[in-house]
Amino acid sequence: MRTLDRAGAVRPGIRAEETIMYPLPHRYTLDELRVLRGDDPHAYLVAEHRGRHRARGRDRRRRAHRNRRRDQESLDVPAGARGSRAGAVALAVAGLLFVTYPALRPWTDETTLEGATSAMTSTAWVVAHLAAMIGLVLVPLGVASLWALARPTPAEPVAGVALLVTSLGVCLMLPYFGAETFGLHAVATVDGGQEVLLRVIDGFRFQPVAIGVFGLGLVALAVGSVLVATAIRRSGCIRPAAGVTFALGFALFLPQFFAPAPVRIGHGVLVAVGCVWMALALWQAAEPAP
Repeated sequence: MRTLDRAGAVRPGIRAEETIMYPLPHRYTLDELRVLRGDDPHAYLVAEHRGRHRARGRDRRRRAHRNRRRDQESLDVPAGARGSRAGAVALAVAGLLFVTYPALRPWTDETTLEGATSAMTSTAWVVAHLAAMIGLVLVPLGVASLWALARPTPAEPVAGVALLVTSLGVCLMLPYFGAETFGLHAVATVDGGQEVLLRVIDGFRFQPVAIGVFGLGLVALAVGSVLVATAIRRSGCIRPAAGVTFALGFALFLPQFFAPAPVRIGHGVLVAVGCVWMALALWQAAEPAP
């Protein structure tokens, strides 16, 4: 780097190492600069600097224009397009799993040793309860999709609380379901386990802490589903009937445990209808406007 005067020499009175110089592009020699700009290499350097400055300015303006256009396009996207289709798919799969649970579960008299052993040693026992657990895990994903859909509306706070309460309910229910699925199955299948199976069932199912945590989870899930229906009604993003059916199915999740097998299977169908209906509504709302 050197400072040149208009004749191409170092300016007099200034030491070269103390000056602020333009960089010579591509390490041009003075003879090459004179060929490019006649006998005025300093003019060439100034022009080169100005050209680079203009190029940087154009790049900044282009980036700013692209950013403004992208922001405008995001504002022009309809509220329904912000919904997540992944959440809709998760909710539809959850509905199918909830109807699989009572349909596949062995229905025997579990108050007798023969009935309890027959049910809990079967593979259908594990598969059915595992389907219910996976369905519970998928429900908050669908509620999260609704929350994303309701964010530009006044229903966003309600949808956010619904997501929080529903997730809390699922977390409280899963330990009990896990022990019911794998713990009782292990006791029933181990050698000598049948002799104590009925005592283990009663000791587990009616243990105060276990049943209390499970009951709180069921209540939280019911409250969360009602909040989902409320958020749907306030947002107007999908039909309220889908939210009402969804809330009805999960609000009856607790009392259905005390009903006979046909009623429990019917409840599974109700939950499946509510989940699939809401999933279809979320999917349609997530489609961008033509």
